[in-house]
Amino acid sequence: ESSAVHKWYGIVLNKHSEFQGTKATIQNSFVVRDHWRKAVELNEGDATAHALLGEWSFSVAGLSGVTRSIAAALFASPPTATYQEALDAFLKAESVQPGFWLKNQLNIAKCYVHLSNPPEAAAWLHRLLNAAAKSEEDKSVQTEAEALLKKLKL
Repeated sequence: ESSAVHKWYGIVLNKHSEFQGTKATIQNSFVVRDHWRKAVELNEGDATAHALLGEWSFSVAGLSGVTRSIAAALFASPPTATYQEALDAFLKAESVQPGFWLKNQLNIAKCYVHLSNPPEAAAWLHRLLNAAAKSEEDKSVQTEAEALLKKLKL
């Protein structure tokens, strides 16, 4: 088995589901999560796979009441996750490959905001704002980080 195959299968299925709407995204969420878990299991050193699991947990933790109702109607046990689980995955990704993706650092900060720890969120925001932007995505992430830092008022 290949970690990369599981990681990319999850990525492609996740993107495909997004185009099909909320119901398809929920229906495929377990499969996506399981492929990313398998990718991590097969290659603990893959920071991206850890970050993808974090993004999955973050999005599930933030599901709206309407989306949760749809999920409950589709499954006996709808997907569940917490911001702490998301944070753990993002921090693991960062420990495996520090600074590999500025968006991962932004996601860490967002988790700390949701976990009521603004000082730690601010520390991660400052860290990513001090990093060199290497892509348009990085620039966008830094713009979002600046806005979030202003909201924290620290």
